[in-house]
Amino acid sequence: MKKTAIASMIFFMLIWTLPGSSHAKWWIFGKSSEGIHIQYLYINSISFDQSADTGMTLFQNQLRDGNIVIKGRASASNGRIGSVQVSVDNKETWSRARVAQNGSFEFLFQPELEKPYDLFVKIMDTTGKTNDVDATHKTVTVTNQDILPMVRASLDALFSSYQAQNPEQFMRYVHPAFETDEALLDTAIRKDFNSFDYIQIQHVVNTIGAGSQGRIFVSINYNRSVVATKTGETLSDFGLTEFVFAM
Repeated sequence: MKKTAIASMIFFMLIWTLPGSSHAKWWIFGKSSEGIHIQYLYINSISFDQSADTGMTLFQNQLRDGNIVIKGRASASNGRIGSVQVSVDNKETWSRARVAQNGSFEFLFQPELEKPYDLFVKIMDTTGKTNDVDATHKTVTVTNQDILPMVRASLDALFSSYQAQNPEQFMRYVHPAFETDEALLDTAIRKDFNSFDYIQIQHVVNTIGAGSQGRIFVSINYNRSVVATKTGETLSDFGLTEFVFAM
């Protein structure tokens, strides 16, 4: 990968403002339904609303025990979540997901390689209201291509430039199509370098998926420690966040 594009859910905003895991942008789903509010919705740790793409390719060596896993959590304006069903064949048939009392749910199935699956998630509360099912549509295909080495190389280079507090080198990995003001990102990075010393970041890749136009969606867990320049205090945080890469 020659360059890295960071999505609108910016890694650096998440890593410094959230103490734990990030969630999908629930309001995109929730605003279209009266009774059901989807707080987060993931396919193998990649949020459904990561992009406008309805198509997604998952990589076989990143699947958990060979499964596609759909996880989420929803709440109801009245009553509670009564059932969650998932269709993998364009709404021709539906299967029940496991649902907990707090509205979290999980559904998994073993896919065939290179076969497209049209996924929909139907959530119903105890009053009979459902979410906007069409808003959850994704066409998912699994491939045995191994893109992990390329992703790791790009992440290693990006994190190395950050740990080295080298803003010029870091910005070389930001794609020209970066969705937020690139100058603001550059300013934020330099501000961090003025505020912290001895920056250390460790990361683990969770899931990799591909969308249209050569975009690669990557979910990672990270641990970070820094030393505050003014006080000498050691600070640390951790969480889950996502990247979008461009080939």
